[in-house]
Amino acid sequence: MNPTRFIESLLSFEEAMLLACQLLLNDEMNEILREYGVSLIEQNRQVHPKEWGEDWRNEVFLGDAYYLMMKYDKQYEAYTRASTNLSPLPPALLVSLAGCYLSSDSFLTIDDAEKLLLEALEKEETIEAVTLVRGIYKTKNDANKFSYWDKIFHELENSDAFMKDKWPKFLDCE
Repeated sequence: MNPTRFIESLLSFEEAMLLACQLLLNDEMNEILREYGVSLIEQNRQVHPKEWGEDWRNEVFLGDAYYLMMKYDKQYEAYTRASTNLSPLPPALLVSLAGCYLSSDSFLTIDDAEKLLLEALEKEETIEAVTLVRGIYKTKNDANKFSYWDKIFHELENSDAFMKDKWPKFLDCE
């Protein structure tokens, strides 16, 4: 069934997002299900523009879906849309944007990613941010900064210092 008709006729905004989440994170990592999940999110964005626009996390969720499908250009575009009209940017969005430097398409330089991560880390120390910034300093061969962030990483690794509120609040499939 066409995702647009499916959404319009049977699912609310939240129901479509929850179904898409289940399809994306299916245990078998079935690519066809994941592709349908991405399509469902894209169509939900078009069918429910009001609900979509109420939360920047919807774009981050879409960006993460694109990441799973290795559509890195679309991932970066979704994160960029999420950052529109937000000031200051939330730590979860800064970390998501910074992670785009790892793409072979190089949407960001390593220095851009470093700045975004340091800004996020000023607000909140999370394992995701520390892991990325530590990797940047390893790549840059900056032993002092790598050692500093490696120490922080080991302090955080057994804690619950993961990013919170990255996806819409009603999604419980993270």
